[in-house]
Amino acid sequence: MTPDKFLARSQQQLMAMRQIKRKHVAVGVLASEASKRVYESGADVLQVAAANEFGTTTIPQRSFLVMPQELKAPEISKFIRVQLGKVLEGREVKKGLGLIGVFVTNVSVDAFDTGGFGKWPPHSDITTELRRSGGASSIKDVANAAKASKSAFFEKARDGENALLIDTGTLKNSVTYEVR
Repeated sequence: MTPDKFLARSQQQLMAMRQIKRKHVAVGVLASEASKRVYESGADVLQVAAANEFGTTTIPQRSFLVMPQELKAPEISKFIRVQLGKVLEGREVKKGLGLIGVFVTNVSVDAFDTGGFGKWPPHSDITTELRRSGGASSIKDVANAAKASKSAFFEKARDGENALLIDTGTLKNSVTYEVR
């Protein structure tokens, strides 16, 4: 490599590092997108996301952001290293960060399809019965659901009916990324 080519490449890499330093990628349920989505109950996606990500007194924690990213940290780190290497070789910073955003978003979305990679607690008996029956119309329905056997519900349930955190798909489809 000639000194001129080396200098030009070094300057390009320095410029890329300066751009990387000023930019980042945000992954999750972003306020800019989530405000457009509201459930029939009136709850917005950010409320539902927070309740499930951190848990409440009545909703068990089913982390779809932090836990999957911690669990898949080695794969995510490897992908980031590859993309940053490509940026230093000339790929646009925004494109490299965008690819990282897609990769990490897919990790979070995969949590919905795998029950949190097998780490989320199962539905309660009541939730399982309500999903099977199409909802509760009275307190009696809820009481009856609590008495029934969970295994019987799973045997009778249609495919996908008992998927954790997937009812309408609104929360799952709200996980996205943004290069900032």
